[in-house]
Amino acid sequence: MTHYYSQGEALNWAMIQNNLGTAYWNLAQYEQPESWLQLAVGAYQDALKYRKRDTFPAACAATQNNLATAFWHLAERCADNPAARREYLQKAISIYDSALAIAEQLNQQSPPLPVSFDVLATRNNLGFAYYQIATEGLLELKPQSKSRYLELALTQHLLALQGFPPGSEAHKNAFDFVIKTVRAFYREGGVAGQSLALSLIPGQLLPDILPRL
Repeated sequence: MTHYYSQGEALNWAMIQNNLGTAYWNLAQYEQPESWLQLAVGAYQDALKYRKRDTFPAACAATQNNLATAFWHLAERCADNPAARREYLQKAISIYDSALAIAEQLNQQSPPLPVSFDVLATRNNLGFAYYQIATEGLLELKPQSKSRYLELALTQHLLALQGFPPGSEAHKNAFDFVIKTVRAFYREGGVAGQSLALSLIPGQLLPDILPRL
């Protein structure tokens, strides 16, 4: 049996912590979700002590994506605790943002450096977290702030939509998220809100979107 220690073998130890976090996350899909997800969060946070952005950016982004997803799933378990749900969603948003920023930075290098997670799926997840903050009353948002969260949600869903292959299930899901977000603009801001949303959508997508509103 091989043993890794945080001192002297930091990268291998961090890899094990990341994998351990994913094992906990998988267990959470079957039993005791809150307990296993909290353990997953702890393992991912331990991994990030050594998977730093400036030294191991791709590994850092992958673990951040995992950590954000764990927080998002914890938020889903807190329907009866708005304060906790809000906190978990805000953490998920912040960490998803960071993971995507690293992925974009790596993609702009020459040659581009890949990351090990699905960036487009992460954009969809981030967009939905923004949507939830905007529409669930978890924050005392003024209309302008609520509109801003919806804009951020729509931006992420559009980036995902335009990246997924047309006709794929992922493309369909992203399209549904776009429709859902545009409808939220209308609920929150009326015709003016819907007009703002439509102004953010590329023209070639409008013929498919307008009939669904």
